[in-house]
Amino acid sequence: MEKPFAAYEGDESYIFVCYSHEDSDVVYPEIAWLHKQGTNLWYDEGISAGKNWRAAIGDSLLGASRVLFYISERSLKSNHCNREINLALDEDKDVVPVYLEEVELTSDLKVGLNRVQALHRDQNTNYRQHLLNALGRSARPPVKSAISDQVDLTAMHSIAILPFTNMSTNDEMGFLADGLSEDILDNLAQIERIKVASRSASFQFREPGQDPTVVGEKLNVAYLLEGSVRQRGDNLRITAQLIRSQDGFHVWSKSYERTLEDGFEMQTAVATNIAYIAEGKLSFDVFKSIGWKQNKRLAGIDPFAVRHYINADGEIRNIRLGEGGDLETWLQLLKNAVEVDSNFYLANATLANAYYQLHYGGRLSLEEARTGAHAAINSAKTVAPDDLSVLYWGSDTHLYFDLNYALAEAGYRQYLKRVPGHLFSHLRLARIALREGRTGDALRLMANVLEYDGSDRSGFLVLCAWIRSVGGDYEGALKLSAQGLKLAQGEGTEKSERTGGLKSHAANLIRLGRVEEAKPFIEEGWNLDGRTSPESYIVLFVNIGEIEKAREILTDSHFDHVDHFELAMGYLALGDSDNTFESIRAGIENQNAWLFESLLVAEWWNPIRDDPRFADMLDLLDSKVTHTQTYLNNLDPTGR
Repeated sequence: MEKPFAAYEGDESYIFVCYSHEDSDVVYPEIAWLHKQGTNLWYDEGISAGKNWRAAIGDSLLGASRVLFYISERSLKSNHCNREINLALDEDKDVVPVYLEEVELTSDLKVGLNRVQALHRDQNTNYRQHLLNALGRSARPPVKSAISDQVDLTAMHSIAILPFTNMSTNDEMGFLADGLSEDILDNLAQIERIKVASRSASFQFREPGQDPTVVGEKLNVAYLLEGSVRQRGDNLRITAQLIRSQDGFHVWSKSYERTLEDGFEMQTAVATNIAYIAEGKLSFDVFKSIGWKQNKRLAGIDPFAVRHYINADGEIRNIRLGEGGDLETWLQLLKNAVEVDSNFYLANATLANAYYQLHYGGRLSLEEARTGAHAAINSAKTVAPDDLSVLYWGSDTHLYFDLNYALAEAGYRQYLKRVPGHLFSHLRLARIALREGRTGDALRLMANVLEYDGSDRSGFLVLCAWIRSVGGDYEGALKLSAQGLKLAQGEGTEKSERTGGLKSHAANLIRLGRVEEAKPFIEEGWNLDGRTSPESYIVLFVNIGEIEKAREILTDSHFDHVDHFELAMGYLALGDSDNTFESIRAGIENQNAWLFESLLVAEWWNPIRDDPRFADMLDLLDSKVTHTQTYLNNLDPTGR
């Protein structure tokens, strides 16, 4: 059927029409009638020649005041319709659903469309008048948001910590509530990218139930953090909410169950955790709502691809914040983004990192992850070879998948010329130095890391502790693992981050001969993830004298993911050299980072260094790598 009119292309308010082309014989007369009534309509028959089809649709949908969705069996099966409606719902667009026939919605669409009154073309009396009324209410120019596309993002990263409310009759809880607020404020004030209202300003608003928009305007902040403390016997419930002051909507909320006997340490830990999560949620909310529109690297990218990327960003942030999230979902969302727009270099660069993370976590084989990472980073380099993310994740691909230390080092040094304080580039150079046996260089590079360190991330500090421990600086490692463990407290902490900190700290205590102090950390870690990665506890149990428990792990184990480094360490502690070397060989073949970084220099391998098989393992490892020029220049005449 011939199209009834040209799609609207003006500056006035308009309606976006979502439909299946197979329903054109029904839809075209409908929209022709609406057009005659003076309603501005955009539909996909009006895309100008030369325009990117998907980008044109996405831009038109995002600019529409409302979406008219003609529902039929054909439109529900249409990938284009599903993508358009999902984008509309993600963007909080009002959708007017019109049923052309009786059909069952998917669960996602049911949830998304249940807030509006549906129209049935063949059932509603005065259907066309109802439709015109529904669209007419939104055909006015849309209300301009207080947040424009050109808003100052620095100003958006602002927050006020309101005094927590004491929900108990006990006045002492009021001191605890105020203490929590002050500790949270203090933690957030240490973060340079966040502007925090002063205590004297924010504590004026002590009475609960005040209008967030009014409070936000008076304090000149984009977000508010409020909460409450409730006592029941010796138990406490602490609740925190992050609120967007512009519209009063909740961005995040969480409750913490604690006991009074936990005392001041509990208050400090909960405040630190709330501040950590609130900052992450605030930053993502700014990015999701407006920040991405000002990101030059997202300009010209298909909006559907951008939506997948934003969702992927939310997924990995939740993982890092301990607020849920799933690595496989993160990977798939990034795949979706580059499938929609193959020129999306930022998504491709991030995808390369995602493949490594899933291999590291035992979710993907080395070959599958390496192949995927190379394809992704090569696509990114084709479009934007000089982009910092492409440079960094490309260097990671050279380091972890190619074992090409020379190319990786060159990439990190190039990155540092442009961003001298980049923590992880310094860290990666230290790890390369350990892999080449250059302990002194590794520890000097770690000094650079700590000089620039502004991290509040537990896992980062534990990784720094690992490098110092491999280099033999056990006191320095212990200090870092203690700091990391302090940050990894509370329900909001990712479990793997907490258990990683516990095991690192226990190992550092043991290396300093403080075995008794290590026991409670080992016990807590085992209770948290003993069934997930039991092999990592074998060496710890041996070192605290629980030999039988260590042996039981080997005879009754159901590992989610086998870490050959941890197995080798466990067998070594048990005096089983044959299985130690078998595990080392398997780890080298699977490119286990911990083995590659410790075999040449770590003191814990000393008991087997004189065994001829250890030299064989070093030769096997060396055969797989491409060394840096620094290493090659320092080779002694024997080749070592």
